[in-house]
Amino acid sequence: MDGSAVRAQQRAEPGDSRIFISSGQPEAVDDAASTEIGSNRCAEILRRLRSQKPKDAGEALSQIQDLTTGAADPEIRAALITAMRTEVSTHFNFSATRRAGYSALEKYANEPEVVQLCVEEFQTRPKDPLDSGLLALSILLKVHLESYPESNSFLFKLIAEQAKADPKAELPGTRYAIAAAKSAAPSSVEDDYVKNALAMYRDCDRNLLQTLPALTRLGSPGAVRTLRDLALDRVFLRQFNFDSLDTSSLTAISSAGGAVIGGLIIGAALAIAHDVFKVPFLVKMTDPQFFKVLLAGAALSGGATYTIMTGMLRMARDFLFEKPYFPEARQEALSQLIQLLPNEEIERDLLEAIKTDRCDPDFIKRLGTALKRSRSSETMQGLSQLLEHRSETVRLAAIEALSAKCESDPSIHQALSKLAGDFNPAVRQAAIEALSLGSSAEAVPK
Repeated sequence: MDGSAVRAQQRAEPGDSRIFISSGQPEAVDDAASTEIGSNRCAEILRRLRSQKPKDAGEALSQIQDLTTGAADPEIRAALITAMRTEVSTHFNFSATRRAGYSALEKYANEPEVVQLCVEEFQTRPKDPLDSGLLALSILLKVHLESYPESNSFLFKLIAEQAKADPKAELPGTRYAIAAAKSAAPSSVEDDYVKNALAMYRDCDRNLLQTLPALTRLGSPGAVRTLRDLALDRVFLRQFNFDSLDTSSLTAISSAGGAVIGGLIIGAALAIAHDVFKVPFLVKMTDPQFFKVLLAGAALSGGATYTIMTGMLRMARDFLFEKPYFPEARQEALSQLIQLLPNEEIERDLLEAIKTDRCDPDFIKRLGTALKRSRSSETMQGLSQLLEHRSETVRLAAIEALSAKCESDPSIHQALSKLAGDFNPAVRQAAIEALSLGSSAEAVPK
């Protein structure tokens, strides 16, 4: 019986009070090195720690020295991990002692218990400046997180929950969790995460509004692509792997085919009627009128096919591409994309979105400010085109975004100069200010 089977049997034995936190996780070490939490010696060490009340980090370090130096012993290592995971004592409330603990556990990074301790660190101590969270991250970067499905799932759930609690929070623990998730980024976990978001969107589940910030923090290609699709209404009620249906090509091909088939059928009918049944009033195949009748039949058949196909494809398109009505989710997705700027592809999507006249004015204003950081010539060109938009809000946002480039780019300076005499007073004043303050407006942090 191999080591994993022995441990599984041990867990199943009645009356065994030991708890193996690696249950259900892959075992990367042998029996001699397995970490058993709940053994008698481990309990004795924890009781001793609980009885001690260190007054400062120095005293705490001296009292845990036997744990950090003796971590090679599985039971001592189990006590160290338990003390760091819980509040069984106050020793590990100090950053210095947690650093010492992680340093002692670093060589056992492949143990599931150590991996779980590291991912829990981002949750239980999210505000630690550098220190323990950074050490936990450095350990996780040494292992393949996808080999630890429970810890991996915990990590992605943690990112989502922290985003719900405070979407704008910039806690070190959250950043480290995202960095660890990106290093793992197993496609299966990402796919599940994205599928859940799309399912909530199709059901118009308002919980999606708290979930979208987690997609932003995850920042993986699939997560960003989902945000872009939601922002531009590219998600349909029914799930398909294609984005559009080219009805013009289909109807043209169908009509041509219908014309050919119709012409052949009419020609064959005329020939059979004349030559076989000797119908006297029909034209002969050698008669020039025969081809005129043939072309007329082909035209009628092609026209009928075109009409039928157009109607059928319109019905199919309406059915296949029905979209959920969830404008709040679309607006939230747009807001999340702003946080990922500068990014040329996202900038292109956002400029496309504000052309639809369905964007919140506050969002448009924030976008104008955010796009001042753009270094994309394509984005600058798109913004220049928006200077002529019918919406005053969009024009003002475009002026705001272009103001930082009006001195360095002659074409932008010329475009803003034209607006300095615009009939709209708000647009006129914004253009004049941009031209006057261009040099100071350009000093925008990257």
